[in-house]
Amino acid sequence: MQYTFKEFDEDIHYLIKQIEQSNITYDYIIGIKRGGLIPAVCLSHALNIPLHVLEWSNRDSVKWDFDNPAMKIGKRILLVDDICDSGETLIKIKEYYNHCIIDTAVLLFNEDQIHIPTYYAQAFSRKEQPEFYDFWWELYK
Repeated sequence: MQYTFKEFDEDIHYLIKQIEQSNITYDYIIGIKRGGLIPAVCLSHALNIPLHVLEWSNRDSVKWDFDNPAMKIGKRILLVDDICDSGETLIKIKEYYNHCIIDTAVLLFNEDQIHIPTYYAQAFSRKEQPEFYDFWWELYK
């Protein structure tokens, strides 16, 4: 299933509006490498919040960035990814960095799992829509 630039543009603006309306001040935006980087960069620019990158993968080859310098005690973090599908990545990061205050933002949210992101643009059901999304930035070869 294609996730187009037009959808992304609408969704990122919707996320910006939600975050602004929350009146929460974040110390950092943390983009999860790789899928979360494009939305995280856009949110960082739009909201004027410093951006850091976190390498964390449960799927391709297990990788974790345990010593991320932005994840300091008491910091308010907005953790950004492209999709919250199983919820496992966001849950594990929040558990590991439990000394931070972490909210989450995603473009797409599978509502058939346990983690509910703080902000999301679109919800879907994996049970009703089993095909995976192909994000426009993944099509560059």
